[in-house]
Amino acid sequence: SLIDIMDVTGWYIPETPISTEREEILPIMLEREELVHHPSIPAEIMGFIKKADEDFEKWKSERESNMAHIYLRNAFENLFNATIVAVKLYLGRETTRWGELKKLLESRNPELAKEFRRFIGVHVKIYRRGNIPPNPENYYLRYKRRVMNFIDSVLSGK
Repeated sequence: SLIDIMDVTGWYIPETPISTEREEILPIMLEREELVHHPSIPAEIMGFIKKADEDFEKWKSERESNMAHIYLRNAFENLFNATIVAVKLYLGRETTRWGELKKLLESRNPELAKEFRRFIGVHVKIYRRGNIPPNPENYYLRYKRRVMNFIDSVLSGK
């Protein structure tokens, strides 16, 4: 059955020990630590990644400003948009509706669809609801690595 990742109450940072009292499905658990870079990432995807990094840097330099929260949320939003563009390219579809993309992806590659569902959950939690993880810098860097690995998998058809 489909696990509703959007209702996850805790954040997972991989160095933190996992409690044995309550098992939760968490949005980001890195399976591999290395960052993979596909040599031919399309400009539209790279544009979102670059914008995400710019917003993240603005957040780092202006943490005390009124805009800091917005910069951080936008950084995550842009990484999510990069995954959407990658999935659209993989499927050959122009739709931007997450549910439709997820269903189409499930029929072609269930593993990629599972990962895409995680990105949707994180997007809703951070961008839509404004719930920021306890260690935003660490979380962003790990999330970006996860996004880049996903994009590499999608573009290479793995």
